[in-house]
Amino acid sequence: MKGVSQFRKNYGEASLDLRIFSASYGIIPGSRPIVPYEYTFQSMKAGKLRQ
Repeated sequence: MKGVSQFRKNYGEASLDLRIFSASYGIIPGSRPIVPYEYTFQSMKAGKLRQ
């Protein structure tokens, strides 16, 4: 996130569309609040990862 902060400082907020790849939520906007969870991709079975 340091790189994102530096980019925004230099180029502005609107220049960057941050997405987060979450094991529980999928691909979400960086601005979306989420509930903390204990889940990783390492514990997922191959079929679930492909989904």
